[in-house]
Amino acid sequence: MVRLGDPFIGTWFDGRARSWDTRRMPRRWNLRTSPFAVLALAAACGSSHSNSGFSTNPGGDDGGSGSDSGSGGGSGGDDGGSDTGSIIGSNILLSPGNATVFIDLATTPATRATQAFKATFAGADVTSTLTLTLQNPAVGTFGGQTFTSGTTIPGGALGVTTLVTGTSQGRSGLANLTVVALRVTGAEKDFYFIEPYKMAPSPADNVLEFNTKLKQVDVAIILDTTGSMQASISNVQANLTKTGGILDGLLAAIPNVGLAIVDHRDYPYDVYGVAGDYPVHVWQVVTTSPAAAQAAVNNYSLGNGQDDPEAQIPAMDYVLTGNALNWPGGSVPGHIPAGGYTGGVDFRPGSFRVVVQITDAPWHNYDGTPADGLATPYAGFTAPDFNQLAAAFTTANAKYVGVVDDHANDTHPHVESQALSDATASNAPLTPNLRVSP
Repeated sequence: MVRLGDPFIGTWFDGRARSWDTRRMPRRWNLRTSPFAVLALAAACGSSHSNSGFSTNPGGDDGGSGSDSGSGGGSGGDDGGSDTGSIIGSNILLSPGNATVFIDLATTPATRATQAFKATFAGADVTSTLTLTLQNPAVGTFGGQTFTSGTTIPGGALGVTTLVTGTSQGRSGLANLTVVALRVTGAEKDFYFIEPYKMAPSPADNVLEFNTKLKQVDVAIILDTTGSMQASISNVQANLTKTGGILDGLLAAIPNVGLAIVDHRDYPYDVYGVAGDYPVHVWQVVTTSPAAAQAAVNNYSLGNGQDDPEAQIPAMDYVLTGNALNWPGGSVPGHIPAGGYTGGVDFRPGSFRVVVQITDAPWHNYDGTPADGLATPYAGFTAPDFNQLAAAFTTANAKYVGVVDDHANDTHPHVESQALSDATASNAPLTPNLRVSP
């Protein structure tokens, strides 16, 4: 658990300068100065709300240190600290004088905020004769002495502060009312802190609960199907969707798994490949259907690849970017995914992306560190290189898993695979003694 409180999130109001000081804020908020309320707003991890800030109606002075207890309304009403008396310049005292109420956006429809007011004069309760009006009537209405907000705030702001005017027996009083629209309840609630000038925040802290388990992952399996890879082809075909197989293992840890099925050989040009070879072939874009994924891997067949290195780098680059691959006499056309989807295999919105590359050969166009003398560059056309591929992983926010078929005890593909794992921060360090404290 992470505790969010004054040391981490907060804005304080300098009453002498009458300005907001946001030096302690981790984000810059668009907050217009409130007459006397001091507010801090921070969205929880993953919040989708716009940081549009607060709007404040002009007028009204700080009422100083009024001390009535206030009357909290529904949806998390808050008296805003100790300054709960009516604003000075009136004959009656409205309570609370500085109220903050919350529209709960976590419910459908949103739960309206409410706040009850009372009034006293010379110590006597005059609430029964109290009439209340809002300077900004767009934020809600009064029914008797109880304010009820709408389900949204005009203009899409996160919050708005307005003056409340109360009249009773020919006398009047003023109060401040702030209405905030947040996710107040549920698993993905937002956080809101009130920080009165030179006083402790309210609440003092809050608790953000989270876990680090993946909820949705898309795995692109890219298999080298050149001449020496028959055993690996048969292995993937037999174990991908069988009971207790590859997919079941993933689903045991992650509830939502998508699979893309891809293979590569090499460019059918010059010494790199022969007719029928290709730098990449997408048999199935990301799918959650085991049957569709199995049908796709059943299409794997053995090709050639001719020289020793193969097209691992262009194939992975295509999966991540969808950019076309061109060579003299041929091409793999670029892929433009539907809205919200990305890459050459339609990675789903919100998915953690993983590229699994299975090979037994060195990589063409590898120019990383350490060097591999067998990883020769392409000549006669332009193809993605190692640095370009590493950048594509970063842009796609994807991770790399390398599987080396060691049937020939060839150390070369280990060099390239380890270098890409390092370049993409895809390593999982062993931490047997890891301790986590609240």
